[in-house]
Amino acid sequence: MFLNKLLDISLLKVKNLHITLGSLVMIAVVFIVTYLLLRVFRKFLVAKSRKDGNDGRYITIYQLVKYLTYVIVFIICLNLVGISPGILIASSAALFVGLGLGIQDVFRDLVSGVLILAEGTIKVGDVVEVDKLIAKVKRIGLRTSTVTTNDDIEIIIPNRTFVNNNVINWNHTRDVTRFHIKVGVAYDSDAEKVRSILLHCAMEHPQVLKDPTVMPFVRLADFGDFRLDFELVFWCKRAFQIDNLRSQIRFSILQKFRENNIRIPYPQNDIYIRSSKMEGDLG
Repeated sequence: MFLNKLLDISLLKVKNLHITLGSLVMIAVVFIVTYLLLRVFRKFLVAKSRKDGNDGRYITIYQLVKYLTYVIVFIICLNLVGISPGILIASSAALFVGLGLGIQDVFRDLVSGVLILAEGTIKVGDVVEVDKLIAKVKRIGLRTSTVTTNDDIEIIIPNRTFVNNNVINWNHTRDVTRFHIKVGVAYDSDAEKVRSILLHCAMEHPQVLKDPTVMPFVRLADFGDFRLDFELVFWCKRAFQIDNLRSQIRFSILQKFRENNIRIPYPQNDIYIRSSKMEGDLG
């Protein structure tokens, strides 16, 4: 009896808004229970991700469930203090319009974040290329996402960048990615020997895949102005460290070229000097 009277103590009452001590206690209980349930759900997903070896998908699921849960909890808390969400939205329509005009980019980021989390086209752990920046996705938030570059620099990117720009996701469909190394040699080089050296340099690297379906190969890409352009094509799984991998293969190629007297030519220009008629008369 005493407890009921204590919980019914009115703290604030303005029109439909009625805050009592009991409503505050209920709101606190709802948030605590929600927080604990989300922690349990996160632990379950972490254990599941370790078992399946796919952290990105489960983290995306957790983020989406977390945001939806807090929206539902917020609506429940409004009802506990006597505020109908419909009335709140209707009475704040003008305010929402003003905010929409003033912070359009923020709303675009929020909508983009929901789309990314819902569609799952970009997940935590994916290697992406945006505006020639290659980075690994570390965190996907509702408004911004955090990526890490090869130099271990964390960059915060607005989510609308992933939606509005062309984004290359190297892990979207499969873990194996194809890469290229281009090199030019002099026209008097033995093309078959060049092809053999490029394949050897690729095959001897431990990170290059040698599976029959993804075997490295070489193609003669073009006849340049002063060189033959070759292209080495290979597959690997370490997409995020591809710059270092390419560098190691290039070092090996350069060493093999020098051992076999294969030249990488410099650009050449022929200059013709023609004497004018006036110079001939003066002579």
